[in-house]
Amino acid sequence: MRNREIIRTLNSGTKEPKVDGKVNEKMLEKVSSYNPCSRVIPFDAYITRPEYNSGALYVVRSTLKIVTLNDQKVVGLKTDNILFEHNKYDIQPVFYQELDEIGQFVAKHPESYIVLHGHTDDVGSQTNNLSLSQKRVESVSSYLTGDLGVDHARVITMWYGEANPTASNSNDTGRALNRRVEIAVGGLM
Repeated sequence: MRNREIIRTLNSGTKEPKVDGKVNEKMLEKVSSYNPCSRVIPFDAYITRPEYNSGALYVVRSTLKIVTLNDQKVVGLKTDNILFEHNKYDIQPVFYQELDEIGQFVAKHPESYIVLHGHTDDVGSQTNNLSLSQKRVESVSSYLTGDLGVDHARVITMWYGEANPTASNSNDTGRALNRRVEIAVGGLM
């Protein structure tokens, strides 16, 4: 795996960079543009959403499943990966039903949130693949928040370029599986 430099900037109400008592938006924008993985994450969101630091808490599939543990129900939804054509970030029509089910599920579970992880195969440069994985995850996020009305605050996006393949990049079949957005739903207890 090639080395990647990742920066995450946190800010809070009392420690934000300020100029004349106002948040220095230009400085925050500059810091968050350090590299394609950089962004400003509000401190409150970072504290209340541990997946920013440790990854998704639950990975769940597109059928409802109820498991009883000590009289407490845990509900999960598992979905297949949303796959993409080579060098594309538009959602293929075959995946809309899957995304619609996710939208309906989170509407019924107001405590839940969605974590999206964007990926690519290894064809092309690291920079282009990182940008493409971001566009893929933003495409899925836009559908969930725009078309399905999921609150933006309930969707967390992360992108990795070619860094985390799920299959071998040595053949067409493996590369097709690597061009994906993974979806996890958290906050279900």
